[in-house]
Formats: sequence, structure tokens, C-alpha cells
Amino acid sequence: MKLYNKIQELINESETLKQKNSEVLNLARNELSELVNTKANKNLESLKNEFQGYLNGQLVEMPLIVKKNVKELVNQQALTKEIHNELLSQFDKPAIKNALKQEIKSEIKSELGNLLSGSELNSELQQVKNEIIAQTTSETTNALTSKILGILETKLNAIIESVIKNLDFSFLAAQPKAFYSVINQNLKEMFLKELESEFLQEYIKKSIDNALKESDKLKTLRLAELKALSYLQVTIESQKVQLMQNALMLESENLNHKMRIENEIAYNLKRKELIAEGKLEDEAFKKNIFKVI
Repeated sequence: MKLYNKIQELINESETLKQKNSEVLNLARNELSELVNTKANKNLESLKNEFQGYLNGQLVEMPLIVKKNVKELVNQQALTKEIHNELLSQFDKPAIKNALKQEIKSEIKSELGNLLSGSELNSELQQVKNEIIAQTTSETTNALTSKILGILETKLNAIIESVIKNLDFSFLAAQPKAFYSVINQNLKEMFLKELESEFLQEYIKKSIDNALKESDKLKTLRLAELKALSYLQVTIESQKVQLMQNALMLESENLNHKMRIENEIAYNLKRKELIAEGKLEDEAFKKNIFKVI
């Protein structure tokens, strides 16, 4: 799950990089537009001031001046548009896109290499193993406590009967009030003796051994299950990376194929143009020039 989250973070970062690249392009366009507008407004303001000066002093030359200024303004607008197109053409969008893809691909490979190196995965497995052992030990202790209390509860009547049979009731005639204290004392002693008896000790030991064996089996089973899930997750993420790499390679091949076709078309058009202008000889004409009819 952690590896999957890491892949998702890398994919989100790639989307963020694409958005940032788009924002940079938009910012460049906006700044260029603002620069062009500022320059045009400045030129227009200058022309307005100049035009106002001519209105005040040289009304006779007004038609010629207006014609000249309009021509300069048209030339400046054409130059501004040419500069705008030139600056936009300098942003190589396919190159930027390919660079981003390569960077994302490298980051994904690096992150996968770090995650699959083994140290972090082994640390997580050891942590899960310790948690399973602690949980199993706690459950075993609680189960043993419940079983022992249940056994003592079922055998309590027999223990009390055994204690009562072994008591000496001759003192009741002289000291009846001491009966309860003697009963309590003897019960405590007999209870402790029963706890130390061989049968109960053997039962407790056997119960602990069985619980530990079940705990080992459960621990092994859970560890195997965890390893299987980890390997499955790694395999799934590797397949995702492979699919991403294949998609990137396919897109790159399509782009290269498109560029080759465009270059070939441009080459053939230029070649036909040069042949039409007489700057380049036609190979077909050279092959058929001495053909006998």
C-alpha cells in the first residue's frame, strides 16, 4: 500500500509539473502580450502627442504626416506580430513534454529501486512480526487465565469438600466462634496446595505448550500471507510502471514517425521547388535522357 501511495504521489507530481509547465507558457504569453500592448500603447501615445503638435503648428502638412504615421504604425504592428510569433515558436512544446516524461520516468525508477531495495520492506515485515507475536502472546495469556479460572471454579466444590473432611470439628463444642477463622485458614492452605499439585502444574504446562505451538503456526501463516501480499503489490506496481513505460515509448515513436513524415514532405516540396526553378536536376530526367524510343 505504501508503494502504491508513492506511485500515486509521483503521478500527481507529474500532473503538477505539467500544470506548472502550462502555467509557465501561459505566463510567457501573457507577459509577451503585455509587452506588445505596452509597446503599442507607447507608440500610439507618442504618435498622438506628435499628431497633436502637428495640429497646433502644421495643419498644412497634416495629410502627409497622417499617412506617414499610419504606415509606420502598420509596419510596427506587423513587426510586433512577427516578434510575437517568433517568441512563441521558440517554446519547443514536444521537447518540453518529452523532457517532463523522461524526468517522471527517472523518478519512478528511482523510487521503485529504493522501495524494492529490501531494507525498508524487511523493517516493515519485522515490525508486523513483532506486532503479531505481541498480540498472540496477549491472547494466549488471556485464554490461559480464563481456562485456569474455569478449572478452579469447577473443582472448587471438590476442594472445599476435601478440606471440610480433613478438618477437626472437636473444638466446636468449646469454641464455636473460631470455626470460621480455622475454615478460612485451612481453605487458603489447601487452595495453595492444589495450585502446586502435579496435575494442575502439568495441565498448565501442557496448555502453555499447545498455545505456543498454535501461536507459532499462526505467526508463520500470517508472515507468509504478508509476504505474499507484499510480493503481489510489488508485481502489480511493476506492471503499472511497465505499462507507463510502454505508453511513453509508443507516444515517442508516434511523435518521431510524425516528424519523419513532415520532414519528408517538406524535403519533397523543397526539392520540387528547386527543380522547378532549375537549381536542381530531376533524377528521373537524368535516368531517361538517353533512353532509346
